[in-house]
Amino acid sequence: IISVVGIRELDIYSDQTNLYYFTEWEYNYFSTIQKENKVVSNITVILEWYNIESTLNFANEIITINPSTIKYTIMISKYPFTSKLNSLQLVMKAMVESSDTSSCSGQQFGNLEIENSDYLKLQIGNYSLKGRFIKKCIIDDGIIQTLSNTLLNSDDIKEMDIYQTKQDHQYLQSFIGINIGQFSNNVVVDPDFSVLVDSYKPSCNNNSNLSKTQIAGIVVGSVVLFIIIIISLALLV
Repeated sequence: IISVVGIRELDIYSDQTNLYYFTEWEYNYFSTIQKENKVVSNITVILEWYNIESTLNFANEIITINPSTIKYTIMISKYPFTSKLNSLQLVMKAMVESSDTSSCSGQQFGNLEIENSDYLKLQIGNYSLKGRFIKKCIIDDGIIQTLSNTLLNSDDIKEMDIYQTKQDHQYLQSFIGINIGQFSNNVVVDPDFSVLVDSYKPSCNNNSNLSKTQIAGIVVGSVVLFIIIIISLALLV
């Protein structure tokens, strides 16, 4: 499960000044961010599914898209920052779930210098979900700006964690904050997620982190039609 769960406005000390979060996804073509029943911003999410390897260009970065990858293109427009020193944090959640409660699990978050991106990998048994977060965005219809990505802790996102887990299922989830600087008109970010099968299985001990050599996986091949879905998200205070 991959979802865009909310937006946090942060001050220069990384303290939260505003929070907008989603309680449900609405499948339409357009959406608004509302505050006190007034539209303050628009957000659009485009999903693209790739069943074959592809090469794309985003923010002057050449990106190789593996098979069985879903790419998110997320655009936020005309957000009214409360201070010129504030920034936005777009929060995404990635989760893997299994009905096999005996499987071990692990996760890792780190940097891929060769791709100028960060990665997140969640694994239960042989199956894993790998997210890639490019450290660039496009603001104001063409300006390339660097950004950072943060693995959030439970205190940061406790108001957003609304998923109800099943007692007979094992699950592993993480929240990633995509940290975006000031913009005037709009910003576009472009993360992607792949489904993998690994020959390595994580061990069932207290240290569930995966080593860097275990990040590489064999992509699961599947015959799925290419799709683009525009998802609208309503943000309410």
